[in-house]
Amino acid sequence: MLIRPAKELEMDKIRKLAEQFNLDSKDMPHEEFIVAEENEKLVGLVRIKKNKGCFELCSLGVAKEKQGQGIGKELVASVTKEPRLLYLATIIPDFFKKLGFKKVDQIPKCMKKDPAWCEGCPAPEKCTVMKYEHSKISKI
Repeated sequence: MLIRPAKELEMDKIRKLAEQFNLDSKDMPHEEFIVAEENEKLVGLVRIKKNKGCFELCSLGVAKEKQGQGIGKELVASVTKEPRLLYLATIIPDFFKKLGFKKVDQIPKCMKKDPAWCEGCPAPEKCTVMKYEHSKISKI
């Protein structure tokens, strides 16, 4: 399996995969995506959006037939290597906790969301905001 930056010509495939899991599929520049490719087929994606003051992991998805094989973990590992402050909102916090993310009590200003943000979420009551702080980030 190959983990690599997305190509612009793959955006239709990326959008379809994102929509399959009710992930944010609007305003999706290819530069924000890392993909997992196996046998020339796109099997997973992770999206990192640069916000003012932080980065946001705002999409992570793995093709249903490939789930449970560690692809999601590899995609997250590929974006946590860089020394940056990374936030996310998730309904699967246990998955991210195992990867070094910690729960925060409120949505940080750098992740400001409009009211339509939670529309379509299958379990908004489970939504948890988390952060990953790379060990090389200097504390202020």
